[in-house]
Amino acid sequence: MARLVRWTPPPPHYVKCNVDASFKEWQDLDNEGGVGVIARDFRGEIIGCGHFYFRGVWLESSIHAECVALLRSIYYMISLNKRRIIFESDCMKVIDYIYGNCRVPRLVSGIIQRSLQLLRDQSIFDSWSVRHVVREANSVADHLARIAVDVKGWSMWSADYPPGVLERARVDISDSHVRVPRRWRRTQ
Repeated sequence: MARLVRWTPPPPHYVKCNVDASFKEWQDLDNEGGVGVIARDFRGEIIGCGHFYFRGVWLESSIHAECVALLRSIYYMISLNKRRIIFESDCMKVIDYIYGNCRVPRLVSGIIQRSLQLLRDQSIFDSWSVRHVVREANSVADHLARIAVDVKGWSMWSADYPPGVLERARVDISDSHVRVPRRWRRTQ
């Protein structure tokens, strides 16, 4: 029997920030990456979302892109002035790097160090964690990361979200215990 996997809300007064990366490796060209990030409260309401595009020979792997994605999401939460955050990523390696569960490769050590420096700064965050989530529970962030690479640009939204975001967010919470916000309900 298949298991249904959905996004789960954070506790009250916390924000959950789902983050994902997209990576395209090109022979003889600069590699490309995209970051997708979505922040929601305990009711499932979207606080903000965005996507960020980057490219260059310096971008070497999907793990590298996932580390950049976490750092970018930290900066995004700082810009939204959110102090109690649960970050979720479907890349277990990044979580292992953050919590010191394995050796951090030189390629991403500066990114991980900067991420930890920001996370541990009590003038920025009151409480934080970085958790692993299965890919199916990270679909909105994945969608946004793919958009970033497709459009080769960056954008942030607090309303009027890009195509597919609200629909995926609705599906995320429709089978959970979170009440679907009134403004998301279809009118008949």
